[in-house]
Amino acid sequence: MLNKTSIHYLINYALQKLLSSGVTDSPKIDAEILMAKAIKKNRSYLYTWPEKQLSTNEINEFRFLLSSRLIGKPIAYILGKKEFWGLEFKVNESTLIPRPDTEIVVDKAIELAKKIQQNNTLDKVKVLDLGTGSGAIICSIKHELKNIDAFAIEVDKVAIKIAKINAQNLSLDINFIKSNWFNELKPSSHLFNLIVANPPYIEEQDQHLKQGDLKFEPISALASGKDGLRDITHICQQASKFLVNNGWLLIEHGYNQAHKVKELMQQNDFGKIETIKDHGGNDRATLGNLMYAKNKTK
Repeated sequence: MLNKTSIHYLINYALQKLLSSGVTDSPKIDAEILMAKAIKKNRSYLYTWPEKQLSTNEINEFRFLLSSRLIGKPIAYILGKKEFWGLEFKVNESTLIPRPDTEIVVDKAIELAKKIQQNNTLDKVKVLDLGTGSGAIICSIKHELKNIDAFAIEVDKVAIKIAKINAQNLSLDINFIKSNWFNELKPSSHLFNLIVANPPYIEEQDQHLKQGDLKFEPISALASGKDGLRDITHICQQASKFLVNNGWLLIEHGYNQAHKVKELMQQNDFGKIETIKDHGGNDRATLGNLMYAKNKTK
């Protein structure tokens, strides 16, 4: 006779529900993750004790978590955390879920920061992360390069609170500023060697915004005008005021936006422009070197 309160039975029950719903490409993994959270154990425990009988509270918790996943709520939001760059980040519905492809931005930022320091014999490189969200990008950079002066801007008060918690949990010294892009900064006192941004870049009418994980993520961090380029355009136009001479701007963008981002950088005094590809071979980020700073003499 089947034991309907066992780990094994309930995981199989969840697996069938998830398969029928079609909300996930990894139903077995999802079922195990939800079970591990419900009983506050790691996944290896599930294999060691498959016949373990759960309490009523544990079963109710598991069913609650499963119901959230069945309506499409992302695993990261259900767990309240997501791994990125080998680090664990707290996330919630006010922050984007960090994605593996964004790691190429971190990798390039680290490379640039090292290059800037070597070429200019600087004691410290000043790096700014625009629209930091959970803080995944700036925390990852700072984790690898302890000697940089790290700054992060975020307009959402809940998101910036999450980012501060993540920095604190990782013992990282980062200066957080609540601002809508550059609005709260002064060119005379805020000059950076490197500005990194993963801004909204999806077209506001894109149907993907209503599908999968995206429908649960903050729309303000995803969509950016009719062509998806409103915020990128603003950043390209304003960044030179906050960069030192020969400073760098690095922007993540959509797979089909590289040409337009390159044009925007060229129009705003950036040279040595390069586009880098993500893990899937798609154009994912473009960087440019500022020929001169607008707040300084040419």
